Amino acid sequence: MNKRIFIASLAAMVVVASGCTTTGTGTGDPAARRKAIDAGVDSSLSTLYQQVPGSQDLVGRAAGVLVFPNVMEAGFVFGASRGHGALRVRGKTVSYHA
Repeated sequence: MNKRIFIASLAAMVVVASGCTTTGTGTGDPAARRKAIDAGVDSSLSTLYQQVPGSQDLVGRAAGVLVFPNVMEAGFVFGASRGHGALRVRGKTVSYHA
């Protein structure tokens, strides 16, 4: 009986974990998605500059800054995180990352 409970629990965890890892279809407009990511990056950097003294100077001296404004995390037995961000070099976005 204990083996049945273990196998049922394991199967339930696999179903839950696979449900947490599925992604959307990604049919949204790429230009709108990039614009939304850039707005989030601008907002995150602005908040950083306001809250952390010297951060604007540090970002200005950096070769590049990778900013992920929204990172979603989930976990039960196993953890996972996902987000979209942008790489900025000299204040301009050069690439997007997921």
